[in-house]
Amino acid sequence: MHGLGGRHTVVLCAFFMSLCSLPSTVHADATTAPVHQKRDFGSGVTSGANWLLSLWKAQPEARRTRSFTGIDVTEASLFVSSTTTLALNGNVDGQGFLLRAGGAEGRSIYRTGSVVGGEVETRESRTYGLLGYQWVGSDNRIAGFVGLDYQNNRTFPDDQGYARLGEETGLMVLVEADKRYKAFSLGVAGSYSAVFDSYWVRASLRYRYQWLAFGPDMLLAGAEDYTTLRAGFGLQGQISKRWSGFVSIGHGWTRDSDDNLSDQSFYSGLGLSYAR
Repeated sequence: MHGLGGRHTVVLCAFFMSLCSLPSTVHADATTAPVHQKRDFGSGVTSGANWLLSLWKAQPEARRTRSFTGIDVTEASLFVSSTTTLALNGNVDGQGFLLRAGGAEGRSIYRTGSVVGGEVETRESRTYGLLGYQWVGSDNRIAGFVGLDYQNNRTFPDDQGYARLGEETGLMVLVEADKRYKAFSLGVAGSYSAVFDSYWVRASLRYRYQWLAFGPDMLLAGAEDYTTLRAGFGLQGQISKRWSGFVSIGHGWTRDSDDNLSDQSFYSGLGLSYAR
C-alpha cells in the first residue's frame, strides 16, 4: 500500500497555479479592467504593426508578468514549485492572452511491501507550458489555458509496483475563476492532465483587510492510483507593490485506488510572488 509518495507534484502545482488568480484581491494598484490600446488604422501595414506592438505595450501601472516560487512540506515529503505568467498585452491583470510556464520537483518517502526494507523514496519532477485567455470584469475574472504537461517519476530502490513510474507527456487544460464581493473573494480553479490522469480542483474563500487576505482552502487532487483531499487555511499579504507572501497550513487525507485510507498528514506551504 503506497503512502503519499509520488503525489505532491500534482498537489503542489495545484496550490501555486490556483494562487495565480489571488493577488488581484490584495494588490491596491492592480489593473482589473482591460487595457485600451491606441491603434493606427491609417493603413493595413501600419495598423498591423501597431497591433503587434500593442500586444506588448502596457500602461505604466500594469504588470507584464507574475511569478510564484514556493515550498510544500508534509511529514514525509518536501517539494518546491515555480510558476510564471506572462501577459501578451502587457497587463497580467487585464483581459487578453496569457502564457504560463512552471514546474515542480521534490522527494517523498512511502512504505510498501513490494521492496526489501519496505521503504521507498520517490523523486518527482513536472514541467508544463500553457497558452490561455483571460476575461476580466469589474468584480470577476475567468481564464482558460491549454498546453503540454511533462512528468517524470522515479523510485529508489526500484519499485515496479508503483503505478506512475517513468516519464510521460500529454495534453493539459486549466480553468480559473474568481469573484469579488465587497471585502470577500471566492476563487475556484481546476486542471486535468492526460499524464497519469492527473487532476485537481481547488476552492479558496478570502476576506480582505487592508494589505492582508485570509480564509479557508479546499483541494481535491488525484491520479490513476490515488485521491487526496486537503482542508486548510491560507494567508497572503502584500509586502510591497511588487512582492506578495503566502502561507498555507492544513490537513490532508489520501485514499488509494481500492478506496482505502492510505495516509493522512498535516501540511504547510510557504511562497513568494513577484510582479513586474
